[in-house]
Amino acid sequence: LNVFVSALGKINPHRRQRLMFMVVSIMQPGALASTIALLFSKNNTSSDDDDVEMTNSVAKEDSFTMRDKIEFGLGLSHRFSAEEQSMMIARLLNSVVKEQIYEAEDSGDDEADDDDDDDDIQICVGLIERQGDYKDAREYIKNVLQFLFRHISSKDFLRRLVHAQYSSSNGANSDTMGSDVTSMIDKAFFHSFTDIITFMRRISRKKHNETNPKQKLYLESLSTDLYSTLAKINAALSTPSFLTIAGELLQHNDVLVRKTALSLFIEKIDDLNGKFTEEEAVMFLDMLGPIKELLSSQPKKTEIQDYQIGIYTLDILVGAFGNEYSQRFKVFQTLLCRLLETKVCQNSVALINCTHVSLGKMCDTFGPSALPVLPKLMPSLLNCLDKYSSITSEIINNFTDSERDLLDTSLKALTLVVGRLPKFSTPYINKMLVFLLT
Repeated sequence: LNVFVSALGKINPHRRQRLMFMVVSIMQPGALASTIALLFSKNNTSSDDDDVEMTNSVAKEDSFTMRDKIEFGLGLSHRFSAEEQSMMIARLLNSVVKEQIYEAEDSGDDEADDDDDDDDIQICVGLIERQGDYKDAREYIKNVLQFLFRHISSKDFLRRLVHAQYSSSNGANSDTMGSDVTSMIDKAFFHSFTDIITFMRRISRKKHNETNPKQKLYLESLSTDLYSTLAKINAALSTPSFLTIAGELLQHNDVLVRKTALSLFIEKIDDLNGKFTEEEAVMFLDMLGPIKELLSSQPKKTEIQDYQIGIYTLDILVGAFGNEYSQRFKVFQTLLCRLLETKVCQNSVALINCTHVSLGKMCDTFGPSALPVLPKLMPSLLNCLDKYSSITSEIINNFTDSERDLLDTSLKALTLVVGRLPKFSTPYINKMLVFLLT
């Protein structure tokens, strides 16, 4: 592959794609990603130094610029199926994650989950040799991300992707073939998501410890490029594929992966702008199953973040589907009220905050049908606010982040309840006034 890629600059432009398509087609899976990786690697032009007999006319022909390479890569990729292009994206992102962007830096992430090392995702020629030059690695990452941003947005790729997903969901192929194609695409994008998020975590740590302004600016730019790629993939996915991937990401061992998946989940619902088909609504509501199972179990101190993410996901679904499918959420009022009474919740500011707000949102969304929540929610809320009565401005200025969060979220939940159910809040009016007026 490297021999062919190195020679591309000397081949007539109209023959390049056809030649490389034939070469890549007869090779093992992963050859497409390896070709693109070699295309953007500086070492693929090293053989030019040995060509001492190259004439001036040939040298002029060897003007294969980065823009030409990106256009060539796009044209070559578009000749392949949606699943092959999806796997190419995953393999390229996997190669990016393993690059060393700092001198003497360990490639990859020391806390990356071993289960993510999938042989199908590895680039078939292994990592491109950088000879210890992290600047070459940075250039490679920049070029690959620039190529992927263009590729994921390209009409040719999106047309193939939509066709593959539509054909699979409507049974145009045989059941086995259709499910295999969808499974391969979903698997590729799942790995793409996890690799980008893992790399973003690594960059975030570097940025936190970086003192050089130029280096910090580079890391911020790289982080922006990675998130833009993530957003492009998110926008390209059909709802069934997205939910399959989001469901797995929300169960990931890494908390950052789960939090990022939650952000993408919010973005996806915002993009749909309330225009859900019946089938899409059912698929979104199917996510309530794992949340119900989680909230039905006895909470453990080690699972607080799992509960938080589960409750945040529930809040998103309540906001999107609560008015039309209120009965599907009724059981969660009971489960959250039961959670409020547990010691784990009462001893965790973060968990009690999100539980209060979630129940407040249910009161706001469901109105009088959420009245059974008040006898559990209001005493808990007012109990949290009691400690803030009769405090001075000096004490307020010295609040810890935890104390400030508890006050802010308690007031937010109280506002939701009183704003939607004012007449039913009268039993608690004395305590509310005592707090508000002191």
